[in-house]
Amino acid sequence: MQGVIRKAKRVGKNGITQKNMKKFSFKLVLMVLALSMVFVSCKKDETELSNEATYDGTTLTLKKGFHENHGGWYQTIYFAAKDITFDQNAFSYSEESDGLVIDFYLPIGASFGGTYQLTNEFEVDNTVRNAEIRINGVSIYSTDEDTGSVVITKDGDIYEITCSFTIDGKKLEAYYKGELTYANLFMPGKK
Repeated sequence: MQGVIRKAKRVGKNGITQKNMKKFSFKLVLMVLALSMVFVSCKKDETELSNEATYDGTTLTLKKGFHENHGGWYQTIYFAAKDITFDQNAFSYSEESDGLVIDFYLPIGASFGGTYQLTNEFEVDNTVRNAEIRINGVSIYSTDEDTGSVVITKDGDIYEITCSFTIDGKKLEAYYKGELTYANLFMPGKK
């Protein structure tokens, strides 16, 4: 009978072989990687939206929002790309600014809130009558063929406004979250 030669095992102080230790280390690394992937994939997607308007490859940062009262049912939200002010006594803005202008028909006394569709009909309550984007001093207006909507929510003094239009065959997307400064363009000097 021939003797069987066995390879000697290296055994550590605690009785664990080197081969078993490598398996254990590899499994531990895999388990740590798997758990980290679970935590990363379970992390809540909190993409913070920016106050911006994008049209035809150009993005404007919307620094300030205004609610313009033109009297009666005609109201406007104006988002300025500059940090401008409205002087109620002088009945004007501190300077011209690129930005986004949205004209609404609202029932007299109504406040903003809800979903508003762009319409080509005249004086229909709770609708958007016009959207205008001003880029480098040039205004692009919606026409009767264009489509889109505005969604407005309000929490205290903070408005959250999301706009999506197709103007001249190109997408206009905008988002704004913040206060709207009241600008009374109907009766100068009145607040």
